[in-house]
Amino acid sequence: MDFSTHMSGPMAAHLLRAAGADVIRVEHPSYGDGNRGAAPFIAGVGNAHAGLSGGVRSVTASTRSEQWPTLIRAAAQWADAVIVAGRQTDLTRRGLDFATVKKSNPRVVYCHITGYGLAGPWAGKPAHGQNVDAVAGRVIPLREDGHLVTPTGMRTAGTVLAGVFGAMGTLAALVRRGADGPGEYVHSSLWHSAMWWSWRDANMLANEDRGWHEYRDMGSRYAIYETADGRAILLCPVEKKFWHAFCDVAGVPTRYRDRGDWSEGMEWGFDDEVEVIADRMRTRDLDQWSGLLTACDVPFSPILTLQEAMNSDHARAVDLMVASDVDGKPVTIMSPPWQHAGSPDVVAAEEVPGPPKLGEHSVDVLEEWGLSEFAPSAFTEQGGN
Repeated sequence: MDFSTHMSGPMAAHLLRAAGADVIRVEHPSYGDGNRGAAPFIAGVGNAHAGLSGGVRSVTASTRSEQWPTLIRAAAQWADAVIVAGRQTDLTRRGLDFATVKKSNPRVVYCHITGYGLAGPWAGKPAHGQNVDAVAGRVIPLREDGHLVTPTGMRTAGTVLAGVFGAMGTLAALVRRGADGPGEYVHSSLWHSAMWWSWRDANMLANEDRGWHEYRDMGSRYAIYETADGRAILLCPVEKKFWHAFCDVAGVPTRYRDRGDWSEGMEWGFDDEVEVIADRMRTRDLDQWSGLLTACDVPFSPILTLQEAMNSDHARAVDLMVASDVDGKPVTIMSPPWQHAGSPDVVAAEEVPGPPKLGEHSVDVLEEWGLSEFAPSAFTEQGGN
């Protein structure tokens, strides 16, 4: 059961459904879970709705309905896991707090996603996407035309990762519960998740008073170089055999070939090598280098745009983007980053079912829950307090 809205809870539900769960989402009777009408749009619906709600069943209900407590009890009794999101005070007011849900089903796994956690001075703050990343050290403003702006391409980590960790915690709790064990309370927060994304720097700052190293400072043999056609390649031949292979194929002067100390496994290079390597890399275009470096098994990557990566032969081979539909209109969405199969020989991503229409499954679900004496309207009429 998913009682959440917007990004984090629906992300957890999306991943659980991809893992095999039957997911029912309770949505607001007028505007749904908040993702349906949130721009930008794909085939007339919000991108987040198209990407995260495929295969989910939709039931509409109002928290102001007199039958809202009846629906909560039935949903909790049906579910192995319940996903909620929000501040504790709001959940208690809506009858979705842990104690109330557990009373209806002591074996339920209760996944609670918050903005800032359960304690501390920020616990009661409202959370909204980038707000959380801003106080997690992830938003570095730029100044443009006299105003501070968010850098182009910045995407929130906390909203997505809180859903990922919520799903992981839910699956772990279900395994621990087994066939006859008690339920559990699972919690993840947007802020903690956003902070976790910076764990490398946070651990260094906590212990050494400095951040993690910058990729740009890794050395001449782990750096980006320009090709003859103005494209870019990230070279990574830091192991001895790879460095030797690169020197041979690139025509690097022999005095650099055996230069270094590989006693720890890797040699990151020297400042005076940068221009030497740069001169060699400017002698061929990206396609030529890609062919040569692939043939001699040197670690490298062309610097691709997101569009180029999505349209690559590799993306097609691993079914990165898969077919779905929105109200009968064909769309393409990203597949979950894992597959289930009996062996690696038959791994393939499946077509993702389209997202449901608002309230599409209300009648069937009410019957499934033993509430067929109620019409769906009994749960959407706002006659309660």
